[in-house]
Amino acid sequence: YSSGTPAYGVGQGNACAIVAEDADVAEAAKMICGSKLFDYATSCSSENAVIPVEAVYDQFMAEMKKNGCYLVTGEDREKLKTTVEAQRQGKIALNPDIIAKSAQVIADGAGISIPEGTDILLVEGMEPSSATSSMTKDLPVLTVYKAKDFKDAYRILVELTNLVGRGHSCGIHTYKHEYIEFLGEHMKSSRITVRQSMSAGNGGHPFNRMPSTATLGCGTWGGNSTTENVH
Repeated sequence: YSSGTPAYGVGQGNACAIVAEDADVAEAAKMICGSKLFDYATSCSSENAVIPVEAVYDQFMAEMKKNGCYLVTGEDREKLKTTVEAQRQGKIALNPDIIAKSAQVIADGAGISIPEGTDILLVEGMEPSSATSSMTKDLPVLTVYKAKDFKDAYRILVELTNLVGRGHSCGIHTYKHEYIEFLGEHMKSSRITVRQSMSAGNGGHPFNRMPSTATLGCGTWGGNSTTENVH
């Protein structure tokens, strides 16, 4: 990477998924939670943010709760932020001491109480920014952005991946071909998963026939020489 012309290599991930108004919300929540929890979210393809539209937001959050998620709010949210963030070389970054730790370990370290059986901690995102909530998080903490509609969800998605993860991936839970085709034509993402768990889908799986790998090229958008799965 320091040469400026890497032959092969991964680009930085920041997998984000839209949940559209026509989505099978229960199925989407189950897929997202299973994907996020895999290996405590250490995969670069685990969802770091999910963008449900307003029409299904309440239903989506209820389904996430059924799948072992807990929404952190108020003072606890600030405690969690302090625990997740660390100063590294003068910049805000992810605290390395809590990478690949369980939700309970992270909550205990932050001094917050969570229900027994919680697998994933949720925080509501305001607007994409340089804060760790907008970045890739190698731990079971997931940021949820409420969008007005698909157009607004696309805006948030673009802003998030422009901050971190351009060229890597994005996902959408929908049956509307116009939404799928729009992302395919406009998103600067090398792989766009449709109604899939991103941690499995991006790396290649029999259900999508992509070659199986842990090395995901992000094209010139991400400073790589290829957009392909390097296998």
